[in-house]
Amino acid sequence: MNTNSTIVITTFFAILLVFVIKEIILIYRNIRKIRRDRHLIRVEKTREYFSNIRESLLRLMRNETVHPDNDLFQVIYSVSTMIMRRPDQYAELSDYLVVSFINTKVEKKQKSNKAEIPKELKSLLFKTAEGLYKIIIEYSAILRVLFQISNALKQITPLEFLSPVFKQIREKIFEQEVKSNPKIENINIARKELKTLSLAA
Repeated sequence: MNTNSTIVITTFFAILLVFVIKEIILIYRNIRKIRRDRHLIRVEKTREYFSNIRESLLRLMRNETVHPDNDLFQVIYSVSTMIMRRPDQYAELSDYLVVSFINTKVEKKQKSNKAEIPKELKSLLFKTAEGLYKIIIEYSAILRVLFQISNALKQITPLEFLSPVFKQIREKIFEQEVKSNPKIENINIARKELKTLSLAA
């Protein structure tokens, strides 16, 4: 093989290599763009979900079905507001929620003598719990796998899950809300009500 042939072959493979690298870069960029777009869509759906919960709460307040001083009302309102305002922390919240979930012990249900809350508010409580489930599943691929294979998933309902989770993440989620709204300083009362609901449900 003469020198010219070697140069031609080398040039050909060099051009081919450049082309392949270029295509790989384009594919990588497209994959990143697709993932970014999907993430943005997930974020908007999450914000819309909790926005609907908050709007439903305000509707109950306007209809005088629930008083705004109701502790459970304030808890659900604070959660939905925080999640709407901090989409940049969904992944961190997902990690924290799944750790809280793994550390949660399912307690035996017991009947409660306390007055029943309005069914509309209880419905929003379930929706809030389901929304937190979605955050766990949609914002951490690795933890999603752990979450799906957990045997505890078959033994716990959204409401049972929500009560102890609120207990563990109260300071983390509501820290800013407590500082800006003195009424939420009674969060311990709301937390106890959530626990009572989970045992009575």
